[in-house]
Amino acid sequence: MSNDQKITRSTRQSPSVGDWLRRVGRGIVHNWPWKLGCLVLSVCLWAGVIAQDDTLRRPKTFSDVTIAVRNSDTLQRNGFIVVSGLEQEHLSGLSMRADVPQKAFQSAAASNYDPRVDLSRIRSAGTQQVAVVTTNSAQYGTVTDLSVTSLEVQVEEYITRSMIPVSRVETFGSLPDNFYYREPSTDPSYVSIAGPRSLVNAVVRCVPQFDLSAVIPFFGTERTAVPFILVDASGNEVAQTQIRVSPLNSGIIIDTVTVSLDMFEYLTLPVNTETAVTGEPADGYYVKNVTPSHAQVKAALQTAGSDPVWQDIQVSDPVDLTGLTQTQTFHVHLLKPEKCEHLSTEDILLTVEIAPEQTQKDTSEDDV
Repeated sequence: MSNDQKITRSTRQSPSVGDWLRRVGRGIVHNWPWKLGCLVLSVCLWAGVIAQDDTLRRPKTFSDVTIAVRNSDTLQRNGFIVVSGLEQEHLSGLSMRADVPQKAFQSAAASNYDPRVDLSRIRSAGTQQVAVVTTNSAQYGTVTDLSVTSLEVQVEEYITRSMIPVSRVETFGSLPDNFYYREPSTDPSYVSIAGPRSLVNAVVRCVPQFDLSAVIPFFGTERTAVPFILVDASGNEVAQTQIRVSPLNSGIIIDTVTVSLDMFEYLTLPVNTETAVTGEPADGYYVKNVTPSHAQVKAALQTAGSDPVWQDIQVSDPVDLTGLTQTQTFHVHLLKPEKCEHLSTEDILLTVEIAPEQTQKDTSEDDV
């Protein structure tokens, strides 16, 4: 082999740096989709490995979180109740930060940490500081910061009182003019109340609120569930949002009572003036006219229909006109007929006009 051939073979077996770079360049230019795919795949694999690593955590902030209230019933069984400090403005608006594992970062929510106050820890009345606590877990990490760490609450003793009377029903609105109703009755007649000592001790009665305009009138008894208020000795309403009301010997909490309303239909009847007077005026005088202040009176029937056995209303004690010589007005009482529940008025004025008999003769002659 000649020297020229050996040099050529040696040159081919040991390419220069320039040749090598040119080959790499050609490979990149001609196979770039594969290269890019490999790069993307490697990044995804790296991200997947990082996401599954529990040791990697990121801080996450939650805003406008609401604090939950736990074990209110337990506190009441212990003989206490919170009267203030747990209003919505105190429970909302909490900011919270947590160290969240990388794999749970997107799914983590404030509810996973259950920010809350536990009222079962309260042991006495008065002003108390209740800590805001959270739940930590391996899945969602640890809460590291709270904008509010405790709430100041006012606590009172929780007491019960029985035999609170359900008093006369307070009515508003009205039935149609042709209907009368008896004073409504209630069921129950007494209730028990439970709540903060300061409120419970102030209550003296329970007052139902009955809207008569909502009743469909008919002859008979209407039974309706109506709301009520609690009032103190001065008649002022006592806030009952923290008071539980129940019938006697019952644990059922109620917010209405049953009101029974007996309704009767009115019938308009005339006042009988012929039987309203008795006796005769003095000699030389006569009864010119008898005029009642109410010519007609409404009578509420105790039976359905409008055809009673009586057709008018009479005076209970007729006016004695014996010896009268001048016009007079008398106060008279009306007689409530049988099967009549109510009269629209029971007392009227009766004006008896007395005139000389000569006037009667003159009038008769003028008529002729």
